Amino acid sequence: MNTEPLQPLEAEVETVSVSDFRFDGGAATYWGTGLLAAIITVFTLGLGYPFALVLLERWKAKHTYIEGRKLKFNASAWGLIGRWILWVFLTIITLGIYSFWVQPRITRWKIEHLEFDATSTADNPAPAEGRSDVPAFRFDGGAATYWGTGLLAFLVTIFTLGLAFPFALVLKLRWKAKHTYIEGRQVSFDGTGFGLFGNWLKWMFLTLITVGIYSFWIQPRLIKWSVEHQSLS
Repeated sequence: MNTEPLQPLEAEVETVSVSDFRFDGGAATYWGTGLLAAIITVFTLGLGYPFALVLLERWKAKHTYIEGRKLKFNASAWGLIGRWILWVFLTIITLGIYSFWVQPRITRWKIEHLEFDATSTADNPAPAEGRSDVPAFRFDGGAATYWGTGLLAFLVTIFTLGLAFPFALVLKLRWKAKHTYIEGRQVSFDGTGFGLFGNWLKWMFLTLITVGIYSFWIQPRLIKWSVEHQSLS
């Protein structure tokens, strides 16, 4: 007969991995916001684009969480419109050459006007105190690498008749992450073209068999996939 004392059973604790980045935006609010942004842009002949951009960026930030902290887009369209008019003017007088600098500058403006929402809840803790001299969000990408990456992504998409779009998107997302810093930590992107390719084919098929109706869900799902494959180093 075994007289050894019974060892207490230790409860197994399941470790749940929580993604650094989370996105919960849906198709209805995305398209509602997008439609309003399109109307503003069209009816102002492009001059109201800053107002449309702010609408979309506020929507995206509202639905994005980093390490449990909700984002907030703190810029106003009035803060961009002066520069937007200048950029359009410079693009015209340089016969389009200055446009190569516009998109990287807009990307920087969008990223560096993000902040963590001060509202604190159980699921959305307030940010920890950090160095006041370090911007919470910083971007250092330039025009040369932006357009080099963009040209390669364009060629990949065109020469595969759109089938390789997931690989082109990943190229651009990796470039953006490489040049983005949050509280001094570099953002990394771990998504792959192969990881998105299956979903992309499925979404295209569903769009075809629903006569385009399913396309309303594709962009929000692409945004979700793009956001949730990011992490902080």
